[in-house]
Amino acid sequence: MDRLDPEIRNLIVLLNGFPFIDTTTSCAGHPERGIENCRIAFSVNDREAWKKLMEKILSLGGETEQEGYQLSFRGEYRWKDGTVSADKWMLFIKPVPGETRSAGIKNILLKGILNLENVLSDILNR
Repeated sequence: MDRLDPEIRNLIVLLNGFPFIDTTTSCAGHPERGIENCRIAFSVNDREAWKKLMEKILSLGGETEQEGYQLSFRGEYRWKDGTVSADKWMLFIKPVPGETRSAGIKNILLKGILNLENVLSDILNR
């Protein structure tokens, strides 16, 4: 836990609060070093539960582009035992191109992280 960027520790804890998610790597974004997005890699052991959670996150997350950032997910698909599986995923929070320089990339990433924390907290507390 000490090696996590402090800005995303709570988000990692919340994601790991879902029994079917196991986070593996993360980065809160470091614009000063050219890393202009936040990313979290995780594995999923229940695809149906993950699909439902992802739909809730995207529906409750609101219009993120109006807030200056984009929230996206990317799965790593593979062929296994005659079926396609996506057990490894990445979550990205990226600044919307164009307005990032005026608002400050780090502030935009922090806003996206906090908004996602609130959405996950609401889902876990239901």
